Amino acid sequence: MTLEWSSSYAPVDGDFADVSLLLKGEGTNGSTTILDSSSNNLSVTAAGDAQIINTVATPFSPTAPSDGVLAFDGTGDYLTVPNDNDFDFGSGDYTIEFFLYALSLSSFTGALSKRPTEPDFAPFMFETDGSAQPKMRFLSAVSAGPTWTIIVSPNAFPLFQWVHLAAVRLGNTLNYYENGVLKGSGAISGSLVSNTQPVSIGRSATTTSLSNRLNGYISNLRITKGVARYTENFDVPTAPFPIYSPTTRAQA
Repeated sequence: MTLEWSSSYAPVDGDFADVSLLLKGEGTNGSTTILDSSSNNLSVTAAGDAQIINTVATPFSPTAPSDGVLAFDGTGDYLTVPNDNDFDFGSGDYTIEFFLYALSLSSFTGALSKRPTEPDFAPFMFETDGSAQPKMRFLSAVSAGPTWTIIVSPNAFPLFQWVHLAAVRLGNTLNYYENGVLKGSGAISGSLVSNTQPVSIGRSATTTSLSNRLNGYISNLRITKGVARYTENFDVPTAPFPIYSPTTRAQA
């Protein structure tokens, strides 16, 4: 096998070299072996009953069985990915995105974070707010202060449907999108706080109580360091995220 690029080979991601983490969620039904499809090939540890299931539709396949999604039942399930330098964004651009299908939501339900305990600051976190009809919010803290930039969606987060979430830092602006539509922006300046905590998926902090765990599914979680992939409203991806770059696309 040789490695070469041709425009006839697809799909590819021109920013694949900057992808810190890519969890597509594909695999054997019931498997707890979760693969990081980025070039980092980071280990992923499943806790509780977190697993791959392929008995539900994905964001790209309207019927089951499917290639699989990451499933969480809200009673102790979560995934952790060990700390890595590629999660230390400094003052640079970044994009964090994934598809979320919520089966139920309560106040401060966590989806993704790098936060040690609930009072602490973190470089990034997705969780619902404390309203009666929970809205999704994104939080990112800079080390000066430290202080949070918090963006709360104006809309209650829907249940029983796939929603693409994206948080994008572009210079000194932080944007939050749902299904490709900008839901809010905030000013952010300076380097983000840095810690040695793992990335947690399915909870909002390492010590989050069981009541704040995610009950639902996640598909195609991608973190890209140094790249603002979306700078305005965009079309939601209609296929799983590519796992190749133009320089590493393998020719069979």
